[in-house]
Amino acid sequence: MCLYFFSVTCLTASVLTLSAIACDRFIAIIFPLHARITKQRTSVVITSIWMTSCLVSIPFLIIRKYRNYQWKNLLEASCEDDWPRDERWDTESVVCIRTYPLKQLYYTFVTVTLFFVPVAIMIVTYMLIICRLWRSQAPGEANIVNINMQQRAKKKVYNNESILTRLCTLVRYNMNEEFFTVLYLIFKLFALQ
Repeated sequence: MCLYFFSVTCLTASVLTLSAIACDRFIAIIFPLHARITKQRTSVVITSIWMTSCLVSIPFLIIRKYRNYQWKNLLEASCEDDWPRDERWDTESVVCIRTYPLKQLYYTFVTVTLFFVPVAIMIVTYMLIICRLWRSQAPGEANIVNINMQQRAKKKVYNNESILTRLCTLVRYNMNEEFFTVLYLIFKLFALQ
């Protein structure tokens, strides 16, 4: 059995957990007088996160196959995808065209729902939190010391929230080297602002 299922399950659960944390912080800061999340709601959220993660990872239990390849001096064990494929002969280009429609559908669904949507949720919620905190005034006497302390606290929240969003993006979409280059350039852009 290939262990890829467990790594995909844990990765998906981590992304969904970060999104849930972002939503919880959003509710706590934007609507401070609303009821906070209870132990029962927390257990429901955590259970649904792990159930969703397991459901998303099930195709890897079905599709990934464990194979052994015997070479001259080496036995190589490998986990490979075995997606159903469609093959057709193209008479114009005189080649056999092989497509994997289920693989394309699955990866498109997973990329959109488990990368772009959570990252968008985190970016929007943290930007709204930062805007709310930036506009707020600390209660009490407005003297220089208190104003400076509040400004430092606001900058700390901004840095923490932006780092968390960047890390989630990095963790979820670490598929290829070009992405790291683009991510590095984005970090540089944010650092210049």
